[in-house]
Amino acid sequence: MDEKSFIFELGLSELEDLANMLARITKVGLNIGLSGPLGSGKTTFSSFLIRALGYQEIVTSPSYAICNEYEFTDETAKKVIVRHCDIYRIAQAADQRTNSSFDYNEIFDLSTDSLSGKFDRRYNIIEWYDLVSDPNFIFDINLNFSYLSTSESQDDIKEQRKIEILAITELGKKLLDHILIGFSKINT
Repeated sequence: MDEKSFIFELGLSELEDLANMLARITKVGLNIGLSGPLGSGKTTFSSFLIRALGYQEIVTSPSYAICNEYEFTDETAKKVIVRHCDIYRIAQAADQRTNSSFDYNEIFDLSTDSLSGKFDRRYNIIEWYDLVSDPNFIFDINLNFSYLSTSESQDDIKEQRKIEILAITELGKKLLDHILIGFSKINT
């Protein structure tokens, strides 16, 4: 499977633009993996995306709950479900217990097929996707967050981040193409 990637340098408002763009161009659903150090923007991006998809209430971090589900109807009357999961603690516990891979289906089913018919649009947003060692989990796109190391002040480092978008599936590649076109229009 050939992958396609692109690296963006984004501030907080541009991160929100990316989430809004992704929400506009995905019509069925998406499996998104997020990775990066603590505080690099994974949960902030997730919150922006969930809100952009049409969820009107407070979006909370899944760090303690492991997985939050948001069910709602979007502006086009489509039924939407978003599963926003943080698997850091699960993966750490699994590694300490068994030193082997863990069956994540015991905790939550990432397969969008399991929700077929109930929802028009299905999204899985998985923080710390890089800790999933199960080859059956296929993400459409992965966003790898990091801080820009070229900033002079601590405030700039928190505001600016580097995001590598890695497109895995054909859907992911099409989305990345749309994102590249969208950002080229914003920056011209």
